[in-house]
This record gives sequence, C-alpha cells and structure tokens, in this order.
Amino acid sequence: MTTVSACDKFWQSQKPEVIFKAVEEMIKDYLLIRGKSVDKFRLQRTVEYFEKLKEAEKLKGDST
Repeated sequence: MTTVSACDKFWQSQKPEVIFKAVEEMIKDYLLIRGKSVDKFRLQRTVEYFEKLKEAEKLKGDST
C-alpha cells in the first residue's frame, strides 16, 4: 500500500498553472545558484516553442 504525504496531497490539489509556475521558479533558482543566466533559460524556451511551431507548420503543409 502506498501512502500519500501531506506534500503530495498539497501539490495534487493545485491547478496545473500553479505547479508550472513553481517549477519555473525552481529552475530559475537552480540557474542562479549555478551562476547561469535566467535569460538564457527564457531564450531556450522561446527557441523550443518556435521549433515546435515550425514542425507543426511543416506537418500541416504535408497533409494538404
């Protein structure tokens, strides 16, 4: 039998937006502790987003 901790219950009760925001903050804290640029993290997300858009457009064009 698996027991669920109070911490698990708390996070399971949160909306996805709250969880993603908390994860984003933890990643930023990690980057700052490691002496890395938080802006670089934002840039990486932007690049990944545009790569996904580009791939989606390519697939959309292939289906017509």
